[in-house]
Amino acid sequence: MKILVKILLILLIAGAYGCKEVVRKSNDKAKAKKEIIVEKKDSVAIAKSNNKKRHRSSKKVKPQIKGYDYSLDIKIRKAVSSIIDTNNIYKIYQYDDHYVVHYLDFNDRTKTAEIYLNKDLEITRYLNFVDSNPYHLKGLKVIALELGNPVYDLKGKTRKEVEEIIPNIKWDNTGEPIVARLWSGGSNFAPNRTATLYQIYIDGTEGSMAVNSMLRILDKYGNKIDSLEFTGQEIWHPRVTNDGRYLAYLYGRAYPDGEEGKVTQNMVIYDIDKKEIIFEKKNFLMVGSSIASNDNFFQTAMASNKNLYSRWIFDCKKQKIYIIHLNSSGTKNWGSFKEDGIYDRYNPDKRLLSWNKDFEVMEFSK
Repeated sequence: MKILVKILLILLIAGAYGCKEVVRKSNDKAKAKKEIIVEKKDSVAIAKSNNKKRHRSSKKVKPQIKGYDYSLDIKIRKAVSSIIDTNNIYKIYQYDDHYVVHYLDFNDRTKTAEIYLNKDLEITRYLNFVDSNPYHLKGLKVIALELGNPVYDLKGKTRKEVEEIIPNIKWDNTGEPIVARLWSGGSNFAPNRTATLYQIYIDGTEGSMAVNSMLRILDKYGNKIDSLEFTGQEIWHPRVTNDGRYLAYLYGRAYPDGEEGKVTQNMVIYDIDKKEIIFEKKNFLMVGSSIASNDNFFQTAMASNKNLYSRWIFDCKKQKIYIIHLNSSGTKNWGSFKEDGIYDRYNPDKRLLSWNKDFEVMEFSK
């Protein structure tokens, strides 16, 4: 009997200890769960805070355009989605009486185009720049495509026969022609005008033999208002000011000038309305061989030395050049160009530089 009582006591003690252990473990689990929830809440709070910071910073980089109808933008994209990949839309212009979609696919140049829509979002015109190249050689065999542009077979044709097919040829050497290569769609889209570059190259038994180039200028409806042809010249980087009045381009044969990224070029600024050259500079050393348009100004980088370069700003209306010497990161905060200087891209009311105080000033020359 005593033994049985002892056994019962032992079982009761063990049971009580087990209950305590279960409660302890349960409490520990609840505590742990509570800590996990708190930790998750903290993580969510931190993530939300970081997202807000990222959101604020992204707003600085890509501010909304004042007066631009973003709901209409979505409708325009939907209207053209059946004929183009809307991810490759370069820009959309919203005019009072129509809309223009500029399409630029770097992977497939054959699709570079302008699409025109009326106020009812109906497509009224599709202008493909490769198809409209004036140098297409009908009747000749196409033996390859380069970025969507045809390469024509000229084997067996004499120089005289090629001259009959392609007028105004200026031969660089005495070789025999082998192929003709086309280039289309080096376009610059501005609010009121578009400049499109077309070229034809002839390669032969002694290398490159000839090149012709054409710049075609269109108005905001896609109608041709001017055409400039260049015999024996390569044209580079056509740019149009936002007001559509001025065209800038480089010409000649780009060639290395000792240091990487620097080439010697010739630059022209052309008044589209007056159809005359208002500025020309030959044989100057550039960094990157390009022109940028900013508002109604052009800008380019001239080589200075290994650490510095000169940024040249061209004010076409005043026919003045503003020059400043900078390192490679000196323009990172540059925003809009105005009558009195350059403003901060992140703080549009803050003027960074004054044309008259911070730049060397030169007059246009021809």
